Amino acid sequence: TSLSSENFNLSSLISLYPNPVVDQLHIKVPRQIELNQVNLFNMLGQKLLSSQRSTLQLNQLSSGVYLVEIQTNQGTLTQKVIKN
Repeated sequence: TSLSSENFNLSSLISLYPNPVVDQLHIKVPRQIELNQVNLFNMLGQKLLSSQRSTLQLNQLSSGVYLVEIQTNQGTLTQKVIKN
């Protein structure tokens, strides 16, 4: 599979913090990008959370590694997040 330059561009514009996360994960998106949806998956690919907000409450989740899928009007970005 080939990686599109769109994803490289999005990953430099969108930031997730703090990572590792304890309670709240914040997604910082520049003004020119519209946040459509945020999905959180475990490493088995099961969707655990879906939101249209730029802050996710993760305090109910177990410690571990999760994937955050950020859908925008410029494309989709998936980032790995560690929950402590």
